[in-house]
Amino acid sequence: MAESTVPIEAELTLFRPKFNKVRRRTAERYRCALASAGKLFFPGTGETMTAWLNNLSVTGIGLNLPRSLDPGQELVIQVRIEGGVPVKMPARVVHSSSEVDGTWRVGCHFDTPLDDDALESLL
Repeated sequence: MAESTVPIEAELTLFRPKFNKVRRRTAERYRCALASAGKLFFPGTGETMTAWLNNLSVTGIGLNLPRSLDPGQELVIQVRIEGGVPVKMPARVVHSSSEVDGTWRVGCHFDTPLDDDALESLL
């Protein structure tokens, strides 16, 4: 006997009420160039970690990391821009989700939004 299948649209519709209370992005995200790396500093522990930048907006950044981070965790993201000038951006972790390759996609919200010039220089 053939199994009945549910179209993906129906499955997403079933979950839609659960997503209504999820905080949505308020700023447009821009993809970062491939192999864009940054360094994370954790003020509470003094630990550092290399991060791969995935996307960026004036309010936050998406990173790929080797491990998960807890929501609310404070960190400082340091990125070098053209000319070798490092930019430090204090932020807090909003979410961590596992990727199929074993890394973690981590979304962070900046403590202070970037201005348009800073965003442009980082892209």
